[in-house]
Amino acid sequence: MENVGDGPLAERPAARKTARLALAVGGVVFAGLLAWGLMAHSAGAERWFLAVPFEPLPPWAVALAALCVAMPLGTLAALIIGQRGHWGAALRPRLLRVIPAILLALITPVAMVTIFPIPMVLLLPALVEDMDPLTRALQAGAILLALGFWYLAAGLIASGVRSWGLRVAIFGQLWIGIYAGFLLFQGFNLFVI
Repeated sequence: MENVGDGPLAERPAARKTARLALAVGGVVFAGLLAWGLMAHSAGAERWFLAVPFEPLPPWAVALAALCVAMPLGTLAALIIGQRGHWGAALRPRLLRVIPAILLALITPVAMVTIFPIPMVLLLPALVEDMDPLTRALQAGAILLALGFWYLAAGLIASGVRSWGLRVAIFGQLWIGIYAGFLLFQGFNLFVI
């Protein structure tokens, strides 16, 4: 391991080891998500977990969505394991971790209309509207959860990945994973007027 980064303890794990671990964890998660997704999106599946009209995904879309959810989870798991012992350096507040975390939290998909994601930024005006306290608290909690997730991801990626291009690609992979998770969990929403 080479000693680079945010301080004397900020060693980055070997890229090949991290990649192999990401593929292994992602492969296991993919197998589980694929099995669940094919069952949940089959023609006669009970849709007990949804309160909205639902159009099931075709098997090829279930496989693609499962892959898009599994690989970012594998990448995060590999980065978490790779930064073991260096959490202080990985999560130290830095401008280049806070700004991406805020920007990505604002564009995190929180709902879908047909196949289009609705970003978190659209929840912000709703926080000042006159609504019941529980709804406001849930929306504020969702924003804080997204900020926390993206800050953790930004810290792990900045500490564990050297290449700027690869960092951007991993952030994109995580965003696509969240979007694919919505598709895998709820299929296509049928927008009925």
